[in-house]
Amino acid sequence: MKENKYDADGSLLELGDDFFKNAKTGAGLAETNPAIAKLIEAQKDGVLAVRPVGRPVSDNPKQSTTVRLDSQVLDFFKAGGKGWQTRINAVLREHVKKAQS
Repeated sequence: MKENKYDADGSLLELGDDFFKNAKTGAGLAETNPAIAKLIEAQKDGVLAVRPVGRPVSDNPKQSTTVRLDSQVLDFFKAGGKGWQTRINAVLREHVKKAQS
């Protein structure tokens, strides 16, 4: 029978010494599970690459800001669907290029 992991008010119980005495490390799991052992070996040999998590880091990251726009302007860009902020950015970028030349 599984023991209860929550106390009477629904909070998680603290992990006791018994939990840590009986816990298995990755090596311990590999001893009992051949599939895990193969994965660990493949990673050590460089066959199994660990993929980075998340989006790639941008060379030119965007900055978050707050801009107040006329409702007509905002409605126009939002009517184009997903990517409306990107389209506003493109229009502003083009304006900056023209102003600088």
